[in-house]
Amino acid sequence: MDRSGRHYTTVGGERRDYPTYLLRRSFRDEHGQLRKETLANLSALPEEAIAALRKILKGATLVDAEEAFETERSVPHGNAAAAHVMASKLGLQKLLGPACRGRDIAYALIVSRAVAALAVPRIPERGPVTPAQRSAQAKAKDSNKYNLDALPVRKYGDLLGHLSTLDRQTINFNGQRIEKLTTPTPVQRRAFELLGAPVPLTLR
Repeated sequence: MDRSGRHYTTVGGERRDYPTYLLRRSFRDEHGQLRKETLANLSALPEEAIAALRKILKGATLVDAEEAFETERSVPHGNAAAAHVMASKLGLQKLLGPACRGRDIAYALIVSRAVAALAVPRIPERGPVTPAQRSAQAKAKDSNKYNLDALPVRKYGDLLGHLSTLDRQTINFNGQRIEKLTTPTPVQRRAFELLGAPVPLTLR
């Protein structure tokens, strides 16, 4: 592929280029002289298509991005990650003893039990007097409360539930596995900022 073209400078000093892209092939004529033949004028194609065609002509294989990436596994991660950060700040792993596989298993069990227990809504004990039920209007008013960061106010259990929507994904890209996190929401991002730690990719 050959690139040529013309350019000129405007009165204001702006340079304007008008490139021409020609698809050509080289061959030798009957006298053995090297010649070039223009097969197509590609100037009307966008720059992205020109760049892709250059790669193909050099022998590269192009694949569709959606076909190249395959999500093999996606698991809730944000709630466990938040519990891991808090447990690390409390020094829970050191309390369980020296580093070993047994300590890691015990630590994972404790964190998972803590997350599960906090995620289950507590059923209030019923007394002799039936507690008053809040109206739908009052509940709607609570759901519309915002903090100083202009983020919705959430109860602790609701926050953990929202954090659990932050997933850790295993992506297969042409046979290579990549671990990545989904994009955190503003609430999830702010929660980890208040914890003073980035969202950990692994719980180690």
